[in-house]
Amino acid sequence: MSIATARHDSDPLLCLHGANGKPTHDEIARYAYSIWEQEGWPQHRDLEHWLHAESQLQQARREEAFRAWQRAKSQLQQTPERYLLRA
Repeated sequence: MSIATARHDSDPLLCLHGANGKPTHDEIARYAYSIWEQEGWPQHRDLEHWLHAESQLQQARREEAFRAWQRAKSQLQQTPERYLLRA
């Protein structure tokens, strides 16, 4: 399982759960399990797999949020001034 399948494939900002953007327990568990499987089911490495999965998912969320911010910024820069709200 890749990170892409362990997260939502919708809009990047929508896959940030809560204000802190942390992955859910279930998302981490699914990804850690896939890492464990890929490594051949080693014993006594559950914490290592959990922390690796959590770190990878958090990094993916940060990257997604940054790309979404870049897209929004680009779209705003392309919006004609007459459509922008004025204070």
